[in-house]
Amino acid sequence: MIKKNIVFVIGQLDIGGIESWLYDFVKRTNNKYNFSFIVDKKHVGFYEPEIVSMGCEVIHISSSKNKLAYLYDLYKAFNNHEYDICHTHVSFTNGLVVLIAKLCKIPKTISHSHSDRSEEVKGKSYFKRLFINFQITAVNLFSNHRIAVSTKSAECHYHKTENIEIIPCGKDFSSLSDFEKIYTPGEFGFNKEDVILGSVGRLELVKNHKFLLEIIRRLNEPHIKLLIIGSGSQYNELIKTIDNYKIQDRVKIVQGSTDVLRIMRDIVHIFLFPSLHEGLGLAAIEAQAAGLPVIASTNVPNVVDLTDNICHLNTDDINLWVSQLKKFGLNNQKKHVFCASEEVFNSAFSIENNISKVLRIYNEK
Repeated sequence: MIKKNIVFVIGQLDIGGIESWLYDFVKRTNNKYNFSFIVDKKHVGFYEPEIVSMGCEVIHISSSKNKLAYLYDLYKAFNNHEYDICHTHVSFTNGLVVLIAKLCKIPKTISHSHSDRSEEVKGKSYFKRLFINFQITAVNLFSNHRIAVSTKSAECHYHKTENIEIIPCGKDFSSLSDFEKIYTPGEFGFNKEDVILGSVGRLELVKNHKFLLEIIRRLNEPHIKLLIIGSGSQYNELIKTIDNYKIQDRVKIVQGSTDVLRIMRDIVHIFLFPSLHEGLGLAAIEAQAAGLPVIASTNVPNVVDLTDNICHLNTDDINLWVSQLKKFGLNNQKKHVFCASEEVFNSAFSIENNISKVLRIYNEK
């Protein structure tokens, strides 16, 4: 059987919700398809070596911020290969990607929206909003299939929800049942008596990590620590803020790990997710799967609430977050004993459910 050639268009291959989902997706389906990635960041992302080792091609092109160079490089990449499907994940730029894909005669185009940027768009200039609306028109005209991770994401990126496939990103939760490797606080520079707050996400402004640093500064207790897992452009700025706040001994940033679920399961006590906007918020689902209580911002859709152990608070009031943390318990509490969260494992957010829905789209005539 001849394998279909599928190209993903993505902004980066560092740790993030989209990237982690694609890594799990490709790992499970690599025997059925030939996958390529077109990435508009020049650096080698965290997942890139693993993806290349699975036989996937990674093509780096010009930044999407330079639209003419980006479109030219995209056109060349599409024309130099014989792709059967273009599956694009670059927010509003999806409209330009599918337009170029159709010009290059790629038979099937799939636009995938992962965020809700409605509030961000409202603050942009008239001409930028006009260009965004042009891209939305293009995505609706030139996409054979449109996918969104939530209805809010669909409304933001397609201006409608009818005839849109709502497919939340899935996750491979199997590592949570593997106790061959158990992490200890000491591996991250913490003590066993510490209460460890955790957060996972790209080190970008949208993830609002400085808000977490302010929480740690206000909770001026030596046994309360913060573990951030992620990489991105804000790393140096966050390190500078940590130094300014003099909380170097209470905050650890881990720039890459493929074992996030077990780290959360083994050493994190409470998960914090103060995003400025999210289409879904896969990290909050992972935290619940690992058995953690979660405090998320009101910008994270309620669709991620798979257990009773999650609440949503406005990031305009940091005191609410501090108060809720104290309710969860910050006094040298014993780490919870992990118990598999069946409602998460068997939900629409499992990678198995997710793959079956996406492959149905790939295989449609």
